[in-house]
Amino acid sequence: MAVPQYKEPHLPASASGQAHRAAARFGLAAAAGELATAMGITGWPDGTATTAAQVCLNAWMNERGGVGNFEGDAIVSRLRQVIE
Repeated sequence: MAVPQYKEPHLPASASGQAHRAAARFGLAAAAGELATAMGITGWPDGTATTAAQVCLNAWMNERGGVGNFEGDAIVSRLRQVIE
């Protein structure tokens, strides 16, 4: 599994850059886990690492509040506070 193949079904196209970067990192962890499984290192059934990475990505998105561009919103909000 390549990282882009992992990201596409787990993120909407409108997701922020930070969400895409996080999904890429979780995808890398999934790919590494699946490779280790294929090499007989983990003893896990196929798909376990991918499922675990998906659970972690979902938890990250829920904690963050979604996949939007919150950094930009925070910058604008802070700038408004400074101006007022």
